[in-house]
Amino acid sequence: MKYEEVRLVDPPRQEGILLVPSVPQPREAHTGWTVFAGALMLLAGLVNIVWGFFEILNDYYFTGDTVASGSHSLWGWLYILIGVFLLMVGPLVFLRNPAGLFFGALALGASVVTHALGLGSRPAWSIVAIAISVVALYGLITYGAKVQEPRRRR
Repeated sequence: MKYEEVRLVDPPRQEGILLVPSVPQPREAHTGWTVFAGALMLLAGLVNIVWGFFEILNDYYFTGDTVASGSHSLWGWLYILIGVFLLMVGPLVFLRNPAGLFFGALALGASVVTHALGLGSRPAWSIVAIAISVVALYGLITYGAKVQEPRRRR
C-alpha cells in the first residue's frame, strides 16, 4: 500500500478573499484591573509629590507623634523620589511590561511603608495614600501578568 505525503496548503493571500484564522489568538484577561492599577499608580505618584513638597516647604507642617523622625526635608525628598518613580513606571504598567509590574510593586510597597511611618502627623492624608497604594498593589500582583482565558469547546 502506498501512502501519499501530507501537504499543508497556505491560505490564499489575495484581495477579496476573507481570511479567518483557524486558531483564535489568546485574549488578555483582566485588562481592566491592570489599567485601574496603572491609573492609581499615577494618582499615588501625584499624592507622594504633593506630600513631599508640603514636607520640604514647611518643616512644621508635619508635627506630632510620628515614627518618621529626623530631617523633614529628607523625608520630603524621599516622598518626591517615590512619586516621580511611580509616575515613570505607570506607563509601563499600562503596557504590561514585566519590569514595570515589578518595579511598580516595589515603589508602591515603599510608598505604603513611608506613609505608614508618617501616619501620626496627618492620619487622613496617610490613610488615603495607603489605601490608593494598597489597591494598586493588589491589582498589580493579582492581575498584572498576562493571563490566557481557557479555550471554549465547540
